[in-house]
Amino acid sequence: MWYLIRASKKDHSEVDLNVQEAWQLGYSGKGVVVTIMDDGLDHSHPDLSANYAEQASWDVNNGDRDPMPNTTNPDNKHGTRCAGQVAAVGNNSVCIVGVAFNAKIGG
Repeated sequence: MWYLIRASKKDHSEVDLNVQEAWQLGYSGKGVVVTIMDDGLDHSHPDLSANYAEQASWDVNNGDRDPMPNTTNPDNKHGTRCAGQVAAVGNNSVCIVGVAFNAKIGG
């Protein structure tokens, strides 16, 4: 989780978001809806499904509200990764926590 809190300068990361203080002040993304316009969003991912907002989603390729990525291209996961960094559910023992872990996410 280097992008959230830089543990040391030895890890070679030059920047981080240092969001711990914001979380301690009660900022968690609650009440916020974010849309990631990218190559799709796997809304069935266990880090995202609880925060998925269909009303904030639009698939420009298929003209519907299902932004699932093209599964024939294994590299087509960038939108899901971005969505996770923004709004992955916290404390679920799956993978990561999003900066705004209580925000709703669409793609």
